[in-house]
Amino acid sequence: MGIRRAWVLTAAIAAASLLYLVPAGMAAPAPRKVAPKPAAADSLTATEFAARFQMRVADQGNCVTLRGSLVTVRLYPGTNQVSVVGDAYTLKDTIQRKDGAIRIPSRPAEFLSRQVLAKRRQMMAQRQAFKVPEVKLPPPAPRPVRRPAAKKPLPTKPTPKPIRAVRPRPAAPDSSWAPFATDRRWKWIVIHHSDDLEGNADKYDRVHREENGWDSLGYHFVIGNGTMSKDGEVEVGPRWPIQKHGAHARNHELGDNRYNEQGIGICLVGDFDEGGRRPTSAQMKALVRLTGWLMQRYDIPAHMVIRHCDCCDTQCPGKHFPWTAFQAHLR
Repeated sequence: MGIRRAWVLTAAIAAASLLYLVPAGMAAPAPRKVAPKPAAADSLTATEFAARFQMRVADQGNCVTLRGSLVTVRLYPGTNQVSVVGDAYTLKDTIQRKDGAIRIPSRPAEFLSRQVLAKRRQMMAQRQAFKVPEVKLPPPAPRPVRRPAAKKPLPTKPTPKPIRAVRPRPAAPDSSWAPFATDRRWKWIVIHHSDDLEGNADKYDRVHREENGWDSLGYHFVIGNGTMSKDGEVEVGPRWPIQKHGAHARNHELGDNRYNEQGIGICLVGDFDEGGRRPTSAQMKALVRLTGWLMQRYDIPAHMVIRHCDCCDTQCPGKHFPWTAFQAHLR
């Protein structure tokens, strides 16, 4: 009986302690609810990705081009292949076309974002590196006044040579054609065909890197035929903005490399040697426009616009290329 009373007394003391520590009417604190984190988007559309970097979207079916002021991204729906400014990449996830929109999975989207930002910084650094500093010339010194000697006839002055007016260089019809490095002393314009039916600058850039072992696309310009780029679209290769020599017309038999060192390489997509195919009307208009501007800017006469076969043992640009009609537009 004494043990039971002791136990009851102990329980009463514990209850009184709880009443002293916890005021009456105070409710126990409710457990905190943690809001779930929003799930990351599984993918972005090409339009949403382009909006991040203020790019324009052009859908050519088998290729979607996102073009910005400095960086161009090309996506190939149904594959895991992409390119950023000519550099090709193989993704772990496939780019899909769903409900009329191009869907980029989240991991490739983040990877492409990093590449676009890195390429932008690289292109801006190249522009700064090739910026020509402004040189301020000192004012001309005053010319001394020559007085004739006494009792001597004045010497006859020779007829001054006429001053040749400096002709301003014409502006490029397309702003992407204008290089941002100091102009190279170009002497020739060399015309090529790609010797295949489908292609664009990115495709030939990969071929020249992987199969030829070159550092980049050998041509300076590529004119599309509507397969992997627009019909008549002039694509500028990575060599042209920095005025780098070409890799398109070396004469290996003679060891002659002057047409690469001083020759601007223009390639039209297509095979104009076999099958009776000829360049499209849009390709020829773009070629005449581009060649005319290059001739004016670098003072290249019409007879220095040549074919690949004029400097090497080849059939390029093919027997069906309308060379005579093209030359008539240059004169």
